[in-house]
Amino acid sequence: MAWPAPSLAADPFADQSAFAGDLAALYSEMKARHPNLYRLYTPAEWDARYAALQAKIPELDWPHFVVALHRFVAMAGDGHTNLFSKRLVGPGFAERYAVRFAMFSDGLYVVAATPDIRQAIGGRVVAVNGHPILDVERAEAGLTGHDSPLWAAAWIPTLLLYPGNLAGLDLAGTGPEMDLTLAMPDGALITVTVPIEPFDQPGERPTVFDVLGNGQSAPAWQTQDLPLTYTYWPDSKTVYAMFSHVRNGVVESLRQVADKMFAFIAANDVQRLVIDVRRNGGGNNHLLAPLIDGARTSKLNRPGGLYVLIGRQTFSAAQNFVNRMENSTQVLFAGEPTGASPNLVCETETFRLPRTGLAVLISTRRWQDSAPGDHRIWTMPDIPATVSFDDYVNGRDPVIAAVLAFDASRLQPARNLARRWRRPSQQGDWPLPLPID
Repeated sequence: MAWPAPSLAADPFADQSAFAGDLAALYSEMKARHPNLYRLYTPAEWDARYAALQAKIPELDWPHFVVALHRFVAMAGDGHTNLFSKRLVGPGFAERYAVRFAMFSDGLYVVAATPDIRQAIGGRVVAVNGHPILDVERAEAGLTGHDSPLWAAAWIPTLLLYPGNLAGLDLAGTGPEMDLTLAMPDGALITVTVPIEPFDQPGERPTVFDVLGNGQSAPAWQTQDLPLTYTYWPDSKTVYAMFSHVRNGVVESLRQVADKMFAFIAANDVQRLVIDVRRNGGGNNHLLAPLIDGARTSKLNRPGGLYVLIGRQTFSAAQNFVNRMENSTQVLFAGEPTGASPNLVCETETFRLPRTGLAVLISTRRWQDSAPGDHRIWTMPDIPATVSFDDYVNGRDPVIAAVLAFDASRLQPARNLARRWRRPSQQGDWPLPLPID
């Protein structure tokens, strides 16, 4: 939806009366729009938190107000209701640190940086401004509303780029730069001072693959921009599909590509279909039917014939895809848990705060693809597999490898698909990369 032009205060980033007015407007909008605001906290608890924050506003500068607002909105406890992290404004948020982070199974790494701090690339983050990385990650995770805790983990590499977040969390250094303590691949421990740059004018960034020069590059499933593509691997008789966005392409619709893919499967010796939604953050639920119906009516709709690769960035309409595959087909999931819960609230509307211009996303509709008794916080993998930094830089994909090696010969087809969410793989736990509340 279009964002209305805010009536900005004369100096909105230093005006506590603007902070107080925006908090009041936001709380009113959240109560009016959100369909399940009191899932985690009672109305009295919300009112108490609101009153406490209003009382504290006179002592807050802009970064501390933004962080406090993050935490307040996150009380809704769903991944769609959040301060819009890519539309933050004001001091500390118009700039970013000149690096790029990525989180792997063995930690947070610098995977790209500007040439002047090229020595940081490939380092595992040990501390930020002298603070242990687990403390920093936990603080950053507290800024993101989530139903699946992996959704909060997924946003840490982005939220850590804002100097304002570190300032508001009392984790900043003595200046605008960030001091990173890094464990390097050769075992050395180094400290690198990372400068800031304008958020909308990022500089040149060599990547870890440029530094290594090993002929590898970022995996296609992380960089593919087309909504749906597929290829055939004849050695394993597998069709591998990258489903990156739930939207139509510029040249072909999702339906057109899905129809071609299932026609190819029907006409050729294909024994396995693997659909990768690890980076799919969602889109339009109404476009999913061709993929769901094609899988359901395919010759591959049997244990070991259909696989969907899932992860922390599998979210929103991609989570709906996972849900509908689960309760319509014999699919098996591989990877790590999803970034959303099977029953969720979504369909966000954007509310722009009238005095400061901050944008807040607010969920407006419930989606219940699973049974009312399904209280899972995520969809778990039937075939657990994670990606380490070493896997990433050396071109290995343990998730795909686990699927290709999986023996499904002893599995029997589920007779009651509506109850598949009760299968043993969904009843376990998952070790989080850091403590997340």
